Amino acid sequence: FLGIGTVIDLLRKVTQLRVKPDHQENILTMLPGNTPLGNCVMELLDKDTPFSVALLDLANFKPFNNHYSHNRGDEVLIMFAEILRKQLKQGASFAGHIGGDDFVLIMPQDEWQELLRSVFTEFNHKVLKFYSDNDIKQGGIESTDRNGHVRLFDFVSLSAGVMTVTEEYFDSFQSLLTQLIQLKQRTKRELGTCLAHLNDAQIKLYSYDESGFADEGVSD
Repeated sequence: FLGIGTVIDLLRKVTQLRVKPDHQENILTMLPGNTPLGNCVMELLDKDTPFSVALLDLANFKPFNNHYSHNRGDEVLIMFAEILRKQLKQGASFAGHIGGDDFVLIMPQDEWQELLRSVFTEFNHKVLKFYSDNDIKQGGIESTDRNGHVRLFDFVSLSAGVMTVTEEYFDSFQSLLTQLIQLKQRTKRELGTCLAHLNDAQIKLYSYDESGFADEGVSD
């Protein structure tokens, strides 16, 4: 019996081993990976086509995994991939999964806020279905933090770094991704924010509630 595992365990292990050398597709979520994402971005840059690109991740995902199991965490990732895939029918240009709980959504230049509002709203509604009634009642889960202390963690939620690319030049998708990662980290430093948007060298921070995004002002 020690050799018996679930299908989702196998899928996760295959993903970790990256048995597909070209990284064309993430095995778990079936979304395109780094190579097709990079091709899409570079094609837009080569054609001088303005666009917006978002790097999204799941806040409080690690304590969720620790509390409910990695299998349940994988189910959340698959659910989120379906939400992003749906956005391709709503106007988004490209959706991809670059590993772990990091996803990328490429959108028309001026439609990022509308599309991401739809993503955030649907995710916040659906993710609660993965929690027990007791955890919903207490507003989160009790788990151990990095210092070994047990505390209450909020529900899994989304955070994002978004860039609107107009005249900027990037020599590779990786250089753009590096800037997106730095941008997304702004949401972790600023209490109450979940989205940082860069446009024309100006960064704006946004919070989110059921009514949508609220502009929290310009970040230094």
